[in-house]
Amino acid sequence: MPTMDYIDTNDSKFIFKASRMRYLGICLLFLFSFAGPSWAQDIHLELGPSEIAQNQAFYITIVVKNGQMKSYGTFPEIDGFTKRGASSSTSTNIMNGQMSVSHSIQQSYLPEKQGTFTLKPFSINVNGKKISSQGKTIKVGPPIQRQRRRRSFFDPFGFDDPFREPEPQEYIEVKTDAFIAITPSKTEIYEGEGVNLALEFYVADSGPMPFRLYKINEQLSEIIKAIKPNNAWEENFNLQNPKGEPVQVGKKRFIRYRLFQATYFPLNDEDIEIPSVPLTMSKLKFARRRTFGIQSQKSDLKTFHTKAKTIKVKPLPPYPGDEAVAVGQYRLNEKIGKKKLQTGESTSFGFSISGKGNIAAITPPNIPETDSLNVFPPEISENIKRNNSSVYGYKSFNYYIVAEDPGTYDLSKKFQWVYFDPIREKYDTLSPRITLHVKGESLSPKKTLTDSETDLQDMAMNANNRLKDRNRTDYFLWFMNIALLLVIAFTIGFVMRK
Repeated sequence: MPTMDYIDTNDSKFIFKASRMRYLGICLLFLFSFAGPSWAQDIHLELGPSEIAQNQAFYITIVVKNGQMKSYGTFPEIDGFTKRGASSSTSTNIMNGQMSVSHSIQQSYLPEKQGTFTLKPFSINVNGKKISSQGKTIKVGPPIQRQRRRRSFFDPFGFDDPFREPEPQEYIEVKTDAFIAITPSKTEIYEGEGVNLALEFYVADSGPMPFRLYKINEQLSEIIKAIKPNNAWEENFNLQNPKGEPVQVGKKRFIRYRLFQATYFPLNDEDIEIPSVPLTMSKLKFARRRTFGIQSQKSDLKTFHTKAKTIKVKPLPPYPGDEAVAVGQYRLNEKIGKKKLQTGESTSFGFSISGKGNIAAITPPNIPETDSLNVFPPEISENIKRNNSSVYGYKSFNYYIVAEDPGTYDLSKKFQWVYFDPIREKYDTLSPRITLHVKGESLSPKKTLTDSETDLQDMAMNANNRLKDRNRTDYFLWFMNIALLLVIAFTIGFVMRK
């Protein structure tokens, strides 16, 4: 898979300070050719002619087009021939603005005598692929006289004139479809729901890669500042060494390089506005002719721009509670040390929330206070993972519980964690399915009266006593009145009889 290379910005013109001698130029050409990116390969074998002279060599050549010669196997033996050394070469062709590179390894064979010989069918492993040939018949004839190439007066040693002024070099720009884009994972989200943003460079998968990264760290720093939403939590994927991956855009294949990726969780319901941002790349131009001693490529800067985008943020539905509510898809994992306790005995209780969403924003559940069950503040741990375009993980709350009074305690009524699921578009509550059974004597402190409560009690008792005394007085007065009436009636009756 091709990788995105970096360019030295202090020497963007790739000036080769090389000699004009042929052998050094060949070395430079060889090194340059192997430095190019890897594309769809064409691997085949080429055989020499069917008729050669006794003083001529027969060749078997491995050719790799648009790829590197990473590995190759052993060349076959030919009866009647002596195997000689192998040589390597690289050639570059540019047609209609498209460049292709070929690498070859050539094995030479010298005939031992005249006659007709057979090269049997054979195969060679090249870059892990088995390449086969049907072989051929080779006829070796009498030696022929070779013509010696005449050297010029100014080239007695076979080199070009070092004092000759080089001809102006013409550079060709390889025609390549390329663009840059900021790709959001969603175009509409809820407040608190994550949206993944990826800055990606696309180049057509139809030839060599002419683009190189240019001052990428400085550019990314400015791009991130521009696209980061206000009032949002960021989970940065911290991408390193971007690698190309083939993708389909419409009906055309591209290689995609992901340069930056982060997930943002909006903390309010304001829409996220992503502006258009520029990215400058270095684009190579290649020499039309390979002239030793003259640079074979140079670079120019090309700037691409992304399209502005808007992500709609919807407010959460009304919720009766006043606590903050997490947004995502979550589930509860629970564990407890003991389910049966004696009063005064403690146990551990784990309340772990896992799933997809803003894990860092998860808060512990609100727990009502009671005298019968003491719950101590939890130990908190979290693990956040970022993969593909998702942020997921877990957050654990580990509690210690001490029971003061005997009884049965349903923990689902004490531990409740509410969240909003943006997929189902509804609130949900996570609560454990654990019940504690506690035995023993109550350890809760007895309730004593305060001074004010004692005074109130005394006042109530005094009022009650006064009420009782008043009732006794009322009975006595009634009795005395009745007795007085009886005395008066008796006296009147006695007087009337006389």
